Amino acid sequence: MKLSVFISFALIDAGVSFSTPQLPSARLASVRWGSKSSSVSLSSTPVAIDPSAVSETTNGAEQARDAERRKDEDDEEENSSRIRPIHQNWWPVSTTFALDKTRPNPVDLLNKKLVLFWSESDNEWKCLDDRCSHRFAPLSEGRIVNNSNGGGCLQCAYHGWEFDGKGSCTKVPQADRVGSVGRPVTGYPVRVEASMIFVWADPASYETLGQSITVPTFPTLTEAVEERGDQICFMRDLPYGYELLGENLLDLSHLPFSHHGVGNLKRDLGGPLPFRMLPASERSDDNPLYEAFLEDAGTTDPTFKSFAAPVPDASLHLGFYDPCHVRYTRQRVAGDASTTNYVALYLCPTTTNKSRVFLFNLFPKRPVPPKMTKLQRVKSWVTPADIKQKVTAMVFARLFTPVFSHLISHKIFDGDGIFLHKQGDRMARSGLSFKDYDTPSSADVMVNKFRRYGDAAAKRTRELGLDTLAETVAPTSGYDDSLLRSEMLDRYESHTKNCRICTEALEKARTKKRRLAIFEMALIGAAGASSMTLAGSLGLFLMSSTVKVPSMLVKGAAGATLSCIGGCKLISKMKPKVEKEINQFLFEDYVHAEKN
Repeated sequence: MKLSVFISFALIDAGVSFSTPQLPSARLASVRWGSKSSSVSLSSTPVAIDPSAVSETTNGAEQARDAERRKDEDDEEENSSRIRPIHQNWWPVSTTFALDKTRPNPVDLLNKKLVLFWSESDNEWKCLDDRCSHRFAPLSEGRIVNNSNGGGCLQCAYHGWEFDGKGSCTKVPQADRVGSVGRPVTGYPVRVEASMIFVWADPASYETLGQSITVPTFPTLTEAVEERGDQICFMRDLPYGYELLGENLLDLSHLPFSHHGVGNLKRDLGGPLPFRMLPASERSDDNPLYEAFLEDAGTTDPTFKSFAAPVPDASLHLGFYDPCHVRYTRQRVAGDASTTNYVALYLCPTTTNKSRVFLFNLFPKRPVPPKMTKLQRVKSWVTPADIKQKVTAMVFARLFTPVFSHLISHKIFDGDGIFLHKQGDRMARSGLSFKDYDTPSSADVMVNKFRRYGDAAAKRTRELGLDTLAETVAPTSGYDDSLLRSEMLDRYESHTKNCRICTEALEKARTKKRRLAIFEMALIGAAGASSMTLAGSLGLFLMSSTVKVPSMLVKGAAGATLSCIGGCKLISKMKPKVEKEINQFLFEDYVHAEKN
C-alpha cells in the first residue's frame, strides 16, 4: 500500500480550525492514527457545520496530540537517563575470525590505538593500549611470549619490554636492579559475544559500571554464529564516521535508490514509510533505546515489496540498541516466529570520520527432516513437488555461498561509500549538522533519534574533557575530500585481508590466473613448433617433387597449430573474467549514473 496524504489529519495537525459554515469541494480522504484508519467521504455539496461541534473536535484532537507529545517527552527523558559518555560502553572492535592467535592484532577504537592478543594461559583475548610505556613504540609490532609464570605476555619489538594481559610490565631486560620493572600500560576489559570482541573503553569505570552493562547481542545471533561460524559474519572498514554509518543503517528509505539492481531492489520500489515510534511499554523485551514499527510493512517495506509473491501479513520492527547495534526484525507473517528474518548490524567508531561495520543475516531455520529409511529417501524423490524442492535447495546451496554473500554485502556498502564520505565533507564545508536536515516524513524518525543520541553522548563525553573521544561520534572536523575512489571503495585492506573466506577465494582466483598464463605460454610454444613443422613440410613439398611428405604429418601439424591458436583465443577470453574475479576482492568502482 502506498502511504497517502491524509487531508483531514494534516489539517488537524497543522492546527487549522474551521470557522466558515461551508466546506469547499474535496475528495475522499483517509484519517490515520497509529495503526487504525477510517475513510471519510467529503462531498462537493455545501454542508452547514455547527461551529461548536468543530471546536469540540479540534479541542479533542489537540488534547490527543498533547497527550502523545507528553508521552514522547516522558520516553525521551527516560532514554536520556540511559545515555552515558561514549567511552563508557561496550564496543565491538573485531571478530575472532579476523584475529591471529599467534601474534598481536592492532585495532582502532574511539581514536585510540589498541592491541589484542591471545593468552594461552588464561585462554582468553586481552586488550592493551598499543603503546609501550618505555618509548611508546607500538606493541602490535612485537610478539607474544610466555613469562616466567607461564602467562602470556606481549614483548615490545624495540627493547624487549614485556607486558601481561592486565598491562603490567613484567620484564625490563635493561634493568640494573633485579625485580625492577617499568610503568604499566592501560589494559581494557574484554568480552566475546557472538564471535565479536567487545571492549569496555573506560577501564576506570568497569568495576562500578561496566560489569553491570550487558552487551547488545541476542540468542538467535549467538546460536547462528555457533552453528555456522564466520560463514554468516561480514566485517568491513568504511571511509565515513559512526554518525553517518548509524543514520545510514537506520534509514530504510534509501535501499531502493542507493542499492538499485542489488538483488530485487529497484528505484520504483521507493515510497512513503509510515514508521511509528514505540513507547517503552511496547518495545521489544530486550529493551532497545529506540524502536519503530512500520505500518503495513508488506506493502511499504522495499524488501517485502521486492518479493515475487505478496506478503500482506508481514511485519517489520527497527530497533537501535545503544551504543552500537541496529536490528531489523522482519516476519513474513506477523507473530509467526518461524518466518522471522533478522538483519543484525554492529557499529564501531574507529577514528574520527571512519568506522567499522559488522553484518549478520539470519534467516529462519529450515525444519529438521525426519529420519528415513533408504526406501523412504528414494520415494521422497518421486513426486514432482519433492524433486523441485530438493533441486531448489541444491541450487541455492551451490549459488548462495559465503563468498557470494560477502560480495553482495560489498555491493551494498559500495553503493553508500562515495556519497556518505562526501556528505561528511559537504556538511563540514558549510558548517552544517544533522539539525539542519530537512526531514519532513516519518521515514527519517529513527535517523533523527540516533543523531540526537550521538549528540547527547558526545556532549557528556566533552563535559569530561575527552574531546578526542567525542569526535568519533559527533565530529567537528571535516572529511578529506581528496581520497581516491579506489581508497574509499577499497575491499582488500578494509575486508579481504581479514577474512578467511575471501582470502581463500582470492588465492584460488590468483592460482587460476597463474595457470592460465602457464597454459597460454605452453600453447604459444606448441603453436610455434607445430607451425614450423607445417611450414617445413610444405616447403619440402613445394621445393622438391621427389620428396614425399607424409600427409598425416601435414594434417597433424595443421591441426595442432589450429588447436593451439583456438586455445590461445579461449584463454584470452577467460583472462578478463579471471581478472574481474580477482578485482572483486580488491576494488570495484560504483557509479550510480551507470546503474540503469
